[in-house]
Amino acid sequence: MFFRGSHDLEQDWKIIRNWLLISSLLLVGLCCYQPTQAAQAAIVKIDKLITIKTSNQTVTQQTAPLAGVHYQLQAVTPTNSQRQPQVSDPQSYRISIGSRLFTVTLITDQAGHAIYRNDSLSAGYYLLSEQVSTSVPKPATPVLIYFADHGLA
Repeated sequence: MFFRGSHDLEQDWKIIRNWLLISSLLLVGLCCYQPTQAAQAAIVKIDKLITIKTSNQTVTQQTAPLAGVHYQLQAVTPTNSQRQPQVSDPQSYRISIGSRLFTVTLITDQAGHAIYRNDSLSAGYYLLSEQVSTSVPKPATPVLIYFADHGLA
């Protein structure tokens, strides 16, 4: 604090009072500050690779991307609120209806990638299922995914 050479106490008290007021307001502002967390998007990323077979049909360690594979992402609701649904037990969940109804189809590109991003996906369980096609006669086992609020899995 800077005080002038004169002894003007009234002026000095005004400076001190203003300094205390500003300090108090800053302190209250800092104490009340609550940073907001930016909502993170729900992201589903699929990389579809198939094993390359040699000319004599032996399996190798090499893989190649597979384009045009369809996946379905659906909201599901647990049938028992006391237990988590299990993909191995189809009776433990059902496809959601009403306001929770949600279905989207994802298709892999030439690099074998499919990405789905949603900034407002509701928290809950989702079933990701590979669909039968000529290039995928035996689809992979479905996967249950849980997205927490703001898409945080």
